Amino acid sequence: REQLAGEVVSNLAKPYTVSQGQHGTCNVKILDVLLNAKHPDKVADMISEVATTGKYTLPSGEVVNVPAGTLKPAQDASHHPRWNGERGFAGQIFDSTVINAHLQSNNMSFRFDQVPITDEIKSGDVYVDNKTDEVLTGVDGKPAEFKGLYVSQIVEAYRLVMGNNDSSRDWILDPISDTGPT
Repeated sequence: REQLAGEVVSNLAKPYTVSQGQHGTCNVKILDVLLNAKHPDKVADMISEVATTGKYTLPSGEVVNVPAGTLKPAQDASHHPRWNGERGFAGQIFDSTVINAHLQSNNMSFRFDQVPITDEIKSGDVYVDNKTDEVLTGVDGKPAEFKGLYVSQIVEAYRLVMGNNDSSRDWILDPISDTGPT
């Protein structure tokens, strides 16, 4: 709890120091930085609720179930203090909550979760089947690691987390194109 609280305070105080580490979450980190800078109350509430309940209630009332693998520091998130350029535990929870909010709102049959790094799983960020709890595999038979969200999916995730935020018109609400994961 001390590690998580310290990271939340640090991220809120210095949002531009938030990092993705060796994870394919660069476009999700944009939301993390934006919300830490402009809406720190939302981030603090999210991290606190997830850390204490394992769930997050979106402004719409929809409840996001955050996988158990996210609720303990994995890989670089276990370093305390966090090394420069690493994703911290607060960032791990943020990423998982936002990505799973998007997946659950679209009724996907899989979730985003954290698993130990292996020779085949480089980041620990994978898709897991909701029914079997097995890591999904691609057509190549290798584990399906998370590679990012499309611009339209980031906009949707932002709107899920922020609710009706038309009055603030954050830049993320006005995408120019959907070019795929970055």
